[in-house]
Amino acid sequence: MDRKYIVVLVVGLAMHTALPGLFAQQMANRPAFNEMGYLWNPAMTAMSQALELSMSYRRQWAGFDGAPSTAALGFQLPFADQNMSLGGFFNHDEIQPVVFNQIGMTYAYGFRPGLRQNDRLSIGLAGLANQQLFDGLDLVVNDPDDQLIPGGEGNQFMLNAAAGFLYQSNASDFYGKSFFYFGGAVTNLLPGGFDYAAMGSTARYRSRMHANAVIGARIVRDVFVIEPSVWIDYVPENIFQTNLGVRMEMIDTFWAGINYASASLMSFQVGAYLKNVLAKDGHLKVGTQGSFNMGDIAATRGGSYDFYLGYQYMF
Repeated sequence: MDRKYIVVLVVGLAMHTALPGLFAQQMANRPAFNEMGYLWNPAMTAMSQALELSMSYRRQWAGFDGAPSTAALGFQLPFADQNMSLGGFFNHDEIQPVVFNQIGMTYAYGFRPGLRQNDRLSIGLAGLANQQLFDGLDLVVNDPDDQLIPGGEGNQFMLNAAAGFLYQSNASDFYGKSFFYFGGAVTNLLPGGFDYAAMGSTARYRSRMHANAVIGARIVRDVFVIEPSVWIDYVPENIFQTNLGVRMEMIDTFWAGINYASASLMSFQVGAYLKNVLAKDGHLKVGTQGSFNMGDIAATRGGSYDFYLGYQYMF
């Protein structure tokens, strides 16, 4: 199969989400770096109790024109004395001819349930503003008279929300103490969708609820950390994806990780800390990841790569 037709196929499925039995991915892929987890679970905002400024970029199925790309910018700000944290982000997801932009604000409040000493349960909420841009001139079709195919340009907006929780068995010292954690979240909580009638199409894009769950542990030995984790994504109609990962970190020096996704994707990442940037306790973080498809159509899809740049300040 020619690689350029994969993009056409994906867009075609997205345009047919109004029909029974046809479904397609609606949300951007989750960034591979742990620091961006709050985009999918607002309770994970400032989980490390540090100021985080983050930027990530992903190029998926690299190797052909029109391959999906995702970029995200965000911040996380803890207010330890008030037992809460705030975050915000901008997410840009593009697969021609569709561009999806999202602005989100997150809030998390934490308290100690008392199941273990120094444990913490955080409840998070997020408000989301979504924009979908569509350019019918970039759409390649076999039947231009198909009533489901939009034409021309479209620009639509929709508001939505997300909610989640996160439990940490020890929240007193993120980098110095071992602990386990688990959580879950639901996003796209509000029903709605985008209507393509103005572009001459009978199709309607229906927003579907997405759910996720995570469980992991940070095992700290002096300045060395091992963090195994499992992340599960779910969409109604029994669509699951499971990610198994292990991250190894030398605190304030470097990290490396490996991840396997049930979509037959193997990923490897490395990153480094640059100490005392802008302030004594400020660190610049730079990371990259390469992903390799496995299975029968691995060569057709091509690989993917990610880049991360962040700044962290410990209060």
